[in-house]
Amino acid sequence: MPARSELYSLIGYIISQLKDMEASFGKTKLVKLLYLIDVEYYRIHRRTFSGFSWVFYHYGPYALEIDDILKQLDLDIPQEDIITTAGHKAKVFKASRYLDKEFEGQASLSDKLLVDRVLDEWGLEELNPLLSYVYFHTEPMEDARRGDILDFSKIKRPSLDEQKKKVMEIPAEQVKMVRERFHEYKIRDSRLKQSYGILDPKPRFDTVFKKGITNLADDEEYYVPRGGITLDEEFKYSIGHESR
Repeated sequence: MPARSELYSLIGYIISQLKDMEASFGKTKLVKLLYLIDVEYYRIHRRTFSGFSWVFYHYGPYALEIDDILKQLDLDIPQEDIITTAGHKAKVFKASRYLDKEFEGQASLSDKLLVDRVLDEWGLEELNPLLSYVYFHTEPMEDARRGDILDFSKIKRPSLDEQKKKVMEIPAEQVKMVRERFHEYKIRDSRLKQSYGILDPKPRFDTVFKKGITNLADDEEYYVPRGGITLDEEFKYSIGHESR
């Protein structure tokens, strides 16, 4: 199971993205999107991102751990009523903006693209079609009974053709962003190596080195005399001459 901070930042990122999309959503939709992200993550990595124990609950997949996480994120507060530009009524969670930036800093580029792909496909979808898809068309829900722990091992690995299709479906803007960020990382890494350089031969931190450091510290002890300090005329003249 990932660190709680990673789950916090993922949830914050989902909420922030849906808010930017002006999508109508609440707790039920948030839970189903987390489930779909886990399904697609398992399809590639053979483990879920969240580490939740998903069960067949009232509206399909649910994880009891979610309630605790939402409370710790202060997302169990009354939801905010809004009207989208499309004229739809919506209830949305409030999320701190820093959670959005935190996920982008923590997640790998492939994980971010996976999450974005799920949000692009389902973020603007109404709740009923989303529930129908999750309920009837995801492998862990096949033959599951209410109260059962869902079996993610039923999820099939994507074929090579499906993988190529998903890569081709990535928006050109995202591909450009990934390339630019990778280029920035290469430049930054190159600059760091140039600034620090490489020691040749490598330093040996052995007993001889430690003894030398100790002797150096002993030699550099300073004695500061008590009382006033007087300067002779020659020294005074040299100071005044150099300052002109």
